[in-house]
Amino acid sequence: MTLPKKRSGREPKFTPEALEAGVSGLGIARCTLTSQGVVKDCRVIKALPSMEQEVLDVLHGSRYTPLLCDGKPLDVSYVFSLRLRLPGGDKANTDLP
Repeated sequence: MTLPKKRSGREPKFTPEALEAGVSGLGIARCTLTSQGVVKDCRVIKALPSMEQEVLDVLHGSRYTPLLCDGKPLDVSYVFSLRLRLPGGDKANTDLP
């Protein structure tokens, strides 16, 4: 099995509310990753305050290599983890595959 890798998509941008509140941490969402590498039907499992919609927008706008099993691309349910750090230290960092 070959795990997906991010091919394109932007990094998350902190909302003014998240910046003011000093939000950082791990956001987790379960999505369908299609055999074409499209992310859809995401549900947030662990939200970060004032960042839930931004995380969903970033995931839906990203493209990945599909998960392969025996060389064939599959539609799969996949859990994405995004570790967000406030600007000023490290830039926003995502632990996306």
